[in-house]
Amino acid sequence: MEKDQIYKYNVYIFGESFVGKTNISTQAEQKLFEEKYNATIGIDFNSKTINYSNKTFRICIQDVSGQSMYRSIVFSYFRSAQGAILVYDITNRESFLKISEHLQLCKQRGKDDLVLILVGNKNDLEQNREVSYSEGQQFADEHNLTFLEVSAKTAYNIEELFIQMIQLIYNKANNELAQNEGGQLDISKKKQPFYSSKCY
Repeated sequence: MEKDQIYKYNVYIFGESFVGKTNISTQAEQKLFEEKYNATIGIDFNSKTINYSNKTFRICIQDVSGQSMYRSIVFSYFRSAQGAILVYDITNRESFLKISEHLQLCKQRGKDDLVLILVGNKNDLEQNREVSYSEGQQFADEHNLTFLEVSAKTAYNIEELFIQMIQLIYNKANNELAQNEGGQLDISKKKQPFYSSKCY
């Protein structure tokens, strides 16, 4: 591992209220899930450190309120983001239909090389599903997004979500490497540009 070198990325989580953004964030950082929680006011911060391929990455997870009144404040800082996670609840079709609005705002306010991942949360509630896996995948394909279903409750795919995020950010930063190797990323073979972050 490269001594004392930590690669820091800002990643924002967007979605409607109560789709599970906070539980995704706390499951990632603390391996914690709470059945009952208060809606986020403004923005909450967590961080996750991942040791991957002999490098240390620290993701500053910025959990954004689902209430539209706070979005103008959040987006004033959004240009610092390297990634964004767009979350809907697979048991709530309305939350899926609202993803287009969040996506549009991210594309309008974010950097051109912003990494976007679409996430369907609560896949442990299969019996209550209102949005099929294929619908989520189709939306992701149409908008060139990476897609995962996760469960913040069982931790299914939570680690994979953040590993994919650091891989994709790295890939964007090293586009020439990705092209030379047919899009296959090996972060052990190339020095990663350092991104500064307010999250330590």
